[in-house]
Amino acid sequence: MRALLTYGPGIPRYLALWIAAAPLLAAALVVLRARPRAALAIGLSTLPTFLLHNPPAWLPFPLRWLILTGILVALGLWLAGRLRGDAPPDAAARPARWPLVLGLAALAIVLRAPLAWLDPGIADIPRASETAARQLLDGRNPWTQPNPETVAGTYQYPAGSLLAHLPFVALAPRELAGEAWAGARLTVLAGEVAAVVALALAGAAAGHPRGGVIAAAAYALSPTLIRDSGMTVANDLLLGLAALGAAVALARGRVALSAVLAGVAVSVKPAAVVLLPLLLAAAGPRAALLAAAVPVLLQMPFLLWPAPGLHGIAAILEPVGRSEPGAVLEYSTWAPVYRLVGTGEAALRAVGSLGAGIGLAGGWWAGRKLRAAPAPASTARTAAAFSFALLVPFLFAFVQRTNYQDWYLAPFLLCAGLVGAPSHSRGRVRRRTVARESIGFRVDE
Repeated sequence: MRALLTYGPGIPRYLALWIAAAPLLAAALVVLRARPRAALAIGLSTLPTFLLHNPPAWLPFPLRWLILTGILVALGLWLAGRLRGDAPPDAAARPARWPLVLGLAALAIVLRAPLAWLDPGIADIPRASETAARQLLDGRNPWTQPNPETVAGTYQYPAGSLLAHLPFVALAPRELAGEAWAGARLTVLAGEVAAVVALALAGAAAGHPRGGVIAAAAYALSPTLIRDSGMTVANDLLLGLAALGAAVALARGRVALSAVLAGVAVSVKPAAVVLLPLLLAAAGPRAALLAAAVPVLLQMPFLLWPAPGLHGIAAILEPVGRSEPGAVLEYSTWAPVYRLVGTGEAALRAVGSLGAGIGLAGGWWAGRKLRAAPAPASTARTAAAFSFALLVPFLFAFVQRTNYQDWYLAPFLLCAGLVGAPSHSRGRVRRRTVARESIGFRVDE
């Protein structure tokens, strides 16, 4: 049993985290009276990690591929349904339930922080980011310095990742109770607290405080997010947080802020570039150009220091052309294609290009659906658009990794929470909409 639940020196497997967190998540959804379909969608979002991180050896490849792909497609179809119109409209803002919100934020810390000591094998992503932050604090351009924690030899993420880590690395000790990467862990942990609070506040601002609490509780208790924040410490979570902020800002009509936050997401990790066609389709070229300008402006000082050059650009782009071993490539939607055509450089380049094209097209489609919605679009529908745009590149990535799920989960849980709020709340909104339409204007005007 110990080998089933742990590996190495007592490090918990995902199964152990899921067994501990999933019943709490289910209980929270029951207590909050979440609607069954939304609760099912939230539950499905916890399952892909089982199939991407050391799946059971007895599960044959075809079955594992079918289950994983089926789950992700089902989530995509669920989000598409919300974009086509099945999402509650916003209502008048209501107060947030602060004691409950702060309790959920504290719960998120309690569930994640101990993993820093239960699992000392922190991933290379946060190690590289903390190393780069310390180089910058020492007055050196991290993209011109060797970074032993990366595949390319120098820092591989855009400036947003570095700048997010900088204040926490500056304040944290080099070692905290035996944990050597406290700055990186505190960065992601602070982001997790911010995500829980933001979800609850977004629901209250949309007139559905219980929906916000459902979303916040699902985020705090999601075993996938607990693992990726407490063990992997992935900067992908920061991308998801920025995308969540961009979705909420756009729903509130703050287009410039939404574009800036979408640009921050791109500057955390380039995969968020799929948000640019979404903004182009939903808000117009100015919003897309502003979003595109943000990562450029954040990176520019490092391209000019100590002398003008393409410092770090090749390292940032290195994952796009990386040759992965065949065993890793089996964790991909494209695995049947690889079995047919092989995993040579040309095949990987073709699949990667096709996957990127599909991702950009998915962002454009989501933006068009959002543009076709009543203006301003509801928070639930806007969150669905951002989540869909980030789910598609995860689904069609030339290789799928567990941390790629973090791209879409924050806006996904906001959408699920708002859609899953009890029906009587949605009924009040529906009656208010009818009443206002009867005197000549609509609630969303």
